[in-house]
Amino acid sequence: MTIDIVRAGLTVQEIDVDLGHRATANDLSGQLHRARQLADVTRALTARGMIARAGSKARDELTGQSAVSGLLQRFRQR
Repeated sequence: MTIDIVRAGLTVQEIDVDLGHRATANDLSGQLHRARQLADVTRALTARGMIARAGSKARDELTGQSAVSGLLQRFRQR
């Protein structure tokens, strides 16, 4: 949603709220949980043309040293 909001030219404001977080362990269940989260984020970025659809190019885009700043630049450009 944040990508869509920024692309629409709207302003995003971060507001602190009192919420709890149930951390997952470093066991198989926790790793699978994080893998599903990564798949969801990758799917959302791919659907919006932020990363390549498949192959090493997509992997390079996600693992590059400036991956986060590069994605933020793309949010602003589109």
